[in-house]
Amino acid sequence: LIPPLSSSDPLAEYCLSLLIRYPRLRSRAKELSTDFFAHSENREIFLAWCNAADLDSTRQGLDVSLQGYLEALLAKDFPSLSEEEQENALHECVYRLKERWLRELKVKEEFLISDIQSEGNAAQLEEIQQLAVRLNTQLREVFLHGGEKVK
Repeated sequence: LIPPLSSSDPLAEYCLSLLIRYPRLRSRAKELSTDFFAHSENREIFLAWCNAADLDSTRQGLDVSLQGYLEALLAKDFPSLSEEEQENALHECVYRLKERWLRELKVKEEFLISDIQSEGNAAQLEEIQQLAVRLNTQLREVFLHGGEKVK
């Protein structure tokens, strides 16, 4: 019996499914960060996959409860994709996961700035504002280049 997938993060699940189904995409995994996987089961599968040579090794490196989750990812209905479509689908997933992660950081940053301003800590405020500039730059790069098709 295959346990149902949590419907909490379909984007991360789709990304994992792409990586698991199409081993040729392994070289593209460096574009992903564990930070992009908000749910622990997705993060654990991704880490196990990164540290394994193939699907069987990934399976063996997982806890029994996560093996069921991996099987559920593999059992999902999935269209047949050409190599170019695989690349583009993964690129789109990475782009959207990174964008989502950066947006979440921006929200946290706003709360931090508000808290620090109320405390009156000028040094900490300067540090957070510098972080905000870096986040804005990264988010801008994602918007400018993230949606481009893989060549």
